Amino acid sequence: MAAQQPDDSYRFANWEMAHSNYMTGMMHDVMIKYYTYVTPDARIPAAMKKTLDWMWATQWDVPTQSFVYLSDPTSFGGPTPAPDLNLLIVNGYAWYYLYSGDATYKTRADAIFAGGVVRAYLDGYKQFNENYTSSYRYLYYRQ
Repeated sequence: MAAQQPDDSYRFANWEMAHSNYMTGMMHDVMIKYYTYVTPDARIPAAMKKTLDWMWATQWDVPTQSFVYLSDPTSFGGPTPAPDLNLLIVNGYAWYYLYSGDATYKTRADAIFAGGVVRAYLDGYKQFNENYTSSYRYLYYRQ
């Protein structure tokens, strides 16, 4: 949480200080597990909400129903749509809906999941695993 930037993003040195949406989604999964299984630290939902809101406002690409790969152009890639990574991100939105009861996050989670299922590139085992390794939890969180 201390790594959260003033704009509410998480910038990764490995990505030339760009925000990586799918890496943040995986970090949210860890934060959810810590909150659920270790201690319900009130800083976790607050930090997640800030990032979820920032990502939706700045990283969500409406025409492709996906998040962009990286927030900024880097030598690794840039802000190009990456629907095959949506399901690495969806759990944060669905969990925050379960935590807060705010239906905005359920609606967003549903859009993220739908975009990931309909538009994902699943020709390789890597892409299939990325898409479905943890997204089943979305179904529980959005009840």
